[in-house]
Amino acid sequence: MDYSVYEEPEGELNLKELMWDLLGQWKAILIVALLAAIIVPGAKYLKDTLDYKKALKQAEQTAAQASVSADEQIEGVLSSLSQEDRDAVSYLLQQQAHVKSLSTYLNESIWLNANPYDQRYMLLQYYVKADGDVNMQPLASAYAEYLKRSSVLTKLSQSISPDAKLEYIGELIKAVLPTTFDGDSTGLTLNVVVVLTEDANADAVAQTIEASINEAHAELQNSVGGHTIQHITSQESRRFDNEAVDRKSTLTTSLNSMQTSIKTATTSLTSEQKAAMEKIKPLIATQHDPQKTDGSTSEPAAAQTGAKAAAPSFSKKFVLIGFALGLVAYMGLYLLIAVLRGTVNSADELEGYIGARLLGGIYYPTKHKGFGVLMHSKLVEKRRYANVGDVATQIEKAASTMASVCEHASAQEVAVLQLSDLKGVSAHIVNDLLASVQAKGIQATLVDARGDVDEKLFLPLRNVVILADNNSRTAAVWKTTQLCLGYDVTRLGGVYLRAK
Repeated sequence: MDYSVYEEPEGELNLKELMWDLLGQWKAILIVALLAAIIVPGAKYLKDTLDYKKALKQAEQTAAQASVSADEQIEGVLSSLSQEDRDAVSYLLQQQAHVKSLSTYLNESIWLNANPYDQRYMLLQYYVKADGDVNMQPLASAYAEYLKRSSVLTKLSQSISPDAKLEYIGELIKAVLPTTFDGDSTGLTLNVVVVLTEDANADAVAQTIEASINEAHAELQNSVGGHTIQHITSQESRRFDNEAVDRKSTLTTSLNSMQTSIKTATTSLTSEQKAAMEKIKPLIATQHDPQKTDGSTSEPAAAQTGAKAAAPSFSKKFVLIGFALGLVAYMGLYLLIAVLRGTVNSADELEGYIGARLLGGIYYPTKHKGFGVLMHSKLVEKRRYANVGDVATQIEKAASTMASVCEHASAQEVAVLQLSDLKGVSAHIVNDLLASVQAKGIQATLVDARGDVDEKLFLPLRNVVILADNNSRTAAVWKTTQLCLGYDVTRLGGVYLRAK
């Protein structure tokens, strides 16, 4: 008798069953999509950050090289002149540099551009008491110098004007004035006056000064001498700042004088000196902006660098792209695995593989644990098997079908092949199925087919029924002259019955 292996037909995917499977894994799909929505924009942000830093570094190197080159070229132009011409051109260049620096200061200084006739300021008073023979004047000066440190000015700038240069913030701390206190030569009142902008946060400024004074006290205890310092009062007020008015007036007069001097010097230049100035003028512009190689206006190097490398920022677009990629990747990989694995995905596919007619199927809910919770959805499975009825109804229907097949084939007995371990619900279903078949007058026998199969055991049988539950790893069917083994039915969603 020829027991050859059944030739596997060319498999076809059941798209409906695949869709149900994917719907059941919606939790796993959502997790993968959310992870991708984090990873993709995160990777893009990291790449943009690295590119931006690299571009800025290159821009700084280019600026340094251009600046050095400009200085060398200016020196070359000056060295080609006579001593008299060189002195005249150098004087004019110095005056122009002074004018530019002074103009910038007058335009950007927070102190000088505040309204001096209604200036907002804060006064903080501290009483300083020396221990022993500590000189009070150096002690007061040390506190004044500490408040001018860049670390303190940086903190103050956050509450006054975050974008301002620290030198302009330093100007706002005015008049640290030590005076004797109640005639006590070992004590003094330390007055700290801070000029405030209209938008400054006075409370934050006071807190910063207070913290800085405490830090200075801890440091000066060792460097200057032992002493105590106590905060007396803090008050905000407005005043007329005569010092700011005088300072701005003096600088403006000085600026006008230098501009007049430049005009006079320019008109008296010789042709050689004018030619040298024309050569130096674009080089001076290059010193301040390395990207500018002529007298035309151009953006700073950092701005032009930004056009090539965007500043890093999280983009909603890449979040959506990452989410979509996560969905597509998961479903695509799942479909690829289903194609390459070649396993049975549904009862219809099993029928095509083994060439037997479906007698019935029994579905029962399964409790999933661990990772299985992500791969299965009770809501989807309930919807998927909404029309199969309860387990007892399914067993009765399958038993009736088996009895009808046996009656049609004039068979008084039927064998159920056990292809996997039966535990828990599966064992109860099989026992109930056998009992239901026997109640209809058909002898039902459970045959253990998990190991080696004895071919003689099945020769007298007219009908052979396949039994496979959702935990089985193999499926088998006996025919008169043919044996089929090795079909993975792990993904079948219930118990399936087959007949020849």
